[in-house]
Amino acid sequence: MDFSDVGERLFSDARRLLQCGATDHGLRAVCYNSLCSLGFDLQRLDSLPVGLFLNPSVMQEELLRAGFSREEIIASGLVSDSRVAERLIGPIRNVGGRIVSFWARHPEGLRPKYYFFRRDWRQEVPAFGLDVALSCPADGVRELLLVEDLLDALLLQSTGLSQAAATLLFSRNLTRARWEQLAVLGVEQVTLVPSDEREGLARAAAAREASLQGGLAPEVFVLLPECFGRVKNLAKMILAMTCIPFWSWLKDNRVPRTDDLLATAATVTAGVSLFDVPPGDPMPEPQRPRSTEICSLHHCDPMFCFCWD
Repeated sequence: MDFSDVGERLFSDARRLLQCGATDHGLRAVCYNSLCSLGFDLQRLDSLPVGLFLNPSVMQEELLRAGFSREEIIASGLVSDSRVAERLIGPIRNVGGRIVSFWARHPEGLRPKYYFFRRDWRQEVPAFGLDVALSCPADGVRELLLVEDLLDALLLQSTGLSQAAATLLFSRNLTRARWEQLAVLGVEQVTLVPSDEREGLARAAAAREASLQGGLAPEVFVLLPECFGRVKNLAKMILAMTCIPFWSWLKDNRVPRTDDLLATAATVTAGVSLFDVPPGDPMPEPQRPRSTEICSLHHCDPMFCFCWD
């Protein structure tokens, strides 16, 4: 049995459990509140590629009822990890739309922020969301808007900006080899959208530098956080503008790759933000200091566990 077949059924069940089938209504409410706080429109929940992984035993029973044998389920490895219980879950697809892995995120943001099944999925998929992002070229150009969080990419796609994709921690994942992968797939331009004006901007600068190290690479731009605030605000901007005017705005406001990012950011003041936080919308919480510890079990950054094994 193909892993993707089992994965499709698992995701179908997880999606149903999130929307209407979870027996724990309190857990479902926590998930809804989390998605709403991130900017998602819950009235469109049925079209969002997100589900709820209750626990391994429940998900295994769902797969058994779907006709998969116990041996096939065990071989897939999809219900063998108790760490993903009560997490939001979603598929990672290759460009052809086939499921190659899953992400799992705690609805309340507890660390590790993400678990991933099949840690080698990045060798096949250079960025999350390419199955949607590469299906609709903008103005005839294969262009991506790359963010640093998977749910941010889904949020932007849900506004109609299908060309959004994600790669966690730009400087860690956007290596020269990954830029080459994107170029081979036909991506011509990429605009990096840092998660914040400090560490995010530094990661974007490092990622852009990797694209200049020779070999194939798209043309790379950066959209400074001062121009949009948070990705949630960027999604509201896209909804207000619609996509075609947004692309025109983006091309007028992004920074070319020949510019000095830090020097450019220093000249942009908070007063020129093009999309201010609406009245009543809570300001972003202060960033907690990142731990420098290494996960003793998986030997990775504890903020992002890449070893769902």
